[in-house]
Amino acid sequence: MKTVFTVLTFLLLSSGCGIAEEIYQRDVNALKKSLNESQEAHQTLEKRCNNLAEAKRALGVRAAEAEKKLITKFDGCARELSILQSKGGKLGNKLRQALGRIDRLESLATKQRAVFQRLRDALSSLVKAGKLQV
Repeated sequence: MKTVFTVLTFLLLSSGCGIAEEIYQRDVNALKKSLNESQEAHQTLEKRCNNLAEAKRALGVRAAEAEKKLITKFDGCARELSILQSKGGKLGNKLRQALGRIDRLESLATKQRAVFQRLRDALSSLVKAGKLQV
């Protein structure tokens, strides 16, 4: 009995798992093909990720340079504004002084016109009275 059992066990083990070799090979080949495609896709995606990382780094560098330029430009504009405000204050004082002087000169001119008009009226009345001949 032992011998029969041993022979049957040997026959079962030597006959394989019951899958034909060509079906097994076909499935193995399909899995290898799928594995290769997956590896190629992985390599493509890895290259793309590397390219995107490099582009991100380049954009970061450009953004930092642009920020530096803007900060420099802003600082220059702030200095110019400060200078213009100080000049504006000085010009405002000078303008107020000039306007005050204009007001004084206009007042003086008005007084001189009044004196001249009185003088003309006096001379005109003397000419009419015959006391002054021209």
